[in-house]
Amino acid sequence: MKKNPTVERLLSGYKLPDYFETRTGAFHFNEEDERELHFVLREVATPETIKGFLIELAFCCEMKRDLNEKPDRIDVRERRNRTLKECKAALKHLEEIGRGHVVFWNDNRLDQLKEKDTIQSKMITAVVKSAHDTVTHLRTFIALLDTIHEAENKPSGRKKAGHDNFIKEIAAIYSKHIRQPSTYEDGPFYSLVQYLLKIMGEKYFTDPSRAIKAALNK
Repeated sequence: MKKNPTVERLLSGYKLPDYFETRTGAFHFNEEDERELHFVLREVATPETIKGFLIELAFCCEMKRDLNEKPDRIDVRERRNRTLKECKAALKHLEEIGRGHVVFWNDNRLDQLKEKDTIQSKMITAVVKSAHDTVTHLRTFIALLDTIHEAENKPSGRKKAGHDNFIKEIAAIYSKHIRQPSTYEDGPFYSLVQYLLKIMGEKYFTDPSRAIKAALNK
């Protein structure tokens, strides 16, 4: 998503509460995975180098796993659109309440209308004030959600293999710890990517050549 002044203004100074967890937990390679990855990289890196590489690679896989567990983009947009419609409808009701245009108490005697200091009148006054105060916060919430909804990238067509930049991230870590990756199909980088795609549950792990070339811009 591109930077948006409205979003940045609304989010300025905002901090997620401590209870808001964004990830499901650390990712770890099991013993079989580590043996296989050491074997794949045995000719291009020392065991110590591979150890450091796998630590950073595990975090990359953790992000990939968390991305895979997120709801489908269409479901997210539909839920967000539904939330927007419901909030905008609620905003109209609250605005009416805040202006005192909605009757919440059924007075059926004249003396009730004359009394201004009854429990009922105090409750109604509190409701009107609460609605008026809520309108400001709800408008801010709607503006933020509306902006995000409109600013979100809207890709067309089917998702391409490697669309999430997982292979590109692997390549960056590989280049940092080992050497420049290549597209050679019998090479260590190709085998590494193929194995990681397999444990991440990607169906195209059997032939990731096109996705690797796209990630490496070759």
